[in-house]
Amino acid sequence: MNIGVRLKELRLKKKMSLAQLGDKVGLTKSFLSQLEKEKSSPSITTLMKILAVYNVKAADFFQSIEKSAEVIIKKDERLYYHDQKSNMKVASLSAGFRDPGMQPFCAEVAPGSSSEVVTGQGQVFCYVLSGSAELLINEKKYVLNPDDSIYYNASAPHSWKVLGNKKLTGLWVADEEGFKVI
Repeated sequence: MNIGVRLKELRLKKKMSLAQLGDKVGLTKSFLSQLEKEKSSPSITTLMKILAVYNVKAADFFQSIEKSAEVIIKKDERLYYHDQKSNMKVASLSAGFRDPGMQPFCAEVAPGSSSEVVTGQGQVFCYVLSGSAELLINEKKYVLNPDDSIYYNASAPHSWKVLGNKKLTGLWVADEEGFKVI
């Protein structure tokens, strides 16, 4: 997937300069230029901030097939986005669905990986398929193991880290607002 090209298309569609976008998301013009030229990859947090400025849902951004009333995405057909900063590999499970009211994602995260503390909007559900993670929500720690789940308000400051030496695989589902980072 050509993330940089898609980001540039969205920016030009909004008739924004790199400097204007940078002011809105707190990033430099040169870094944004590197993203658009595929010389750097955005973190998931950065990508969500940019998409929020464009008022684009993550599921729509990762869309690769024609919108339909029903969508089947086979495992080998998933489009993955790799966030180098958090070492997370994410695939939208609703790409191509017309106007989804929720955004399901499958994510694989390498051992030892972690996220920065973020706040968002809406609500998020997470189900751990394999591995273990520690979530910090409103300064309260939660340990999740396989078959554990958590439902939380994304407006609460939250972060996560992978525990142990196994990769974490999980299913995340957010309502329409849940992956918009403030």
